Amino acid sequence: MNPTSATLLMTIAPVFVALVAIAVLSLPSEPARQRFSAIFVAGAGAAYLGSGFGALELAFCGVVTLIAYRGLNDYRAIGLAWVLHSLWDAAHDLWGQPILPFAPTSSYGCFVCDVWLAAWYFAGAPSPWQREFWLQRLSRFTAILQGCTLVALVCIAIPAQLLFNLGGAIPVALVSHLVAVAVHTYTVRNRLTREKLVLEALVPFAIFLSGSASNTSLPNAPD
Repeated sequence: MNPTSATLLMTIAPVFVALVAIAVLSLPSEPARQRFSAIFVAGAGAAYLGSGFGALELAFCGVVTLIAYRGLNDYRAIGLAWVLHSLWDAAHDLWGQPILPFAPTSSYGCFVCDVWLAAWYFAGAPSPWQREFWLQRLSRFTAILQGCTLVALVCIAIPAQLLFNLGGAIPVALVSHLVAVAVHTYTVRNRLTREKLVLEALVPFAIFLSGSASNTSLPNAPD
């Protein structure tokens, strides 16, 4: 198969799907939300079976299941599992077969969608239905999201366009990262110094490296 030539519209649609998924996954109260999320990310690995990588598909499914088990007690493990999903999506788009045979661009769509899900879980899976709790977590979510978009730009989009002639990959990834940086800057503009804003814009997951984040494992957090 040929790699997907990314367009802005093809990138926006999976983001919308991710936001809808976050809204739905936020409906269960804790700890049911975390338990269901761990089961969900483990089961999602089965979607790759028969997608072109043979025995590697089984190995990937096993690895994700083990990480998902850790996710029963730690949201960061669920976030890591979705990062692996996103990387596996990119691999299928470049070298394998689409996850959904009837949708040739499905691997690329899942690659974008899974990045947003990973960022949400790294932020502790805050519920958008509770405004105060969501606003408290929004800056962490956007900090992690810009880290994810930067990793996607440097590790995936640039090599994909330069090595595999995947047209449009760099502009789309760059715009996504700049949007994430802008949103994060807006959410924390009154609380962070200029130096820290620059750090969080350039260093993936800098909010963790700087020690400003609290434990993201929140099985008893309010809804």
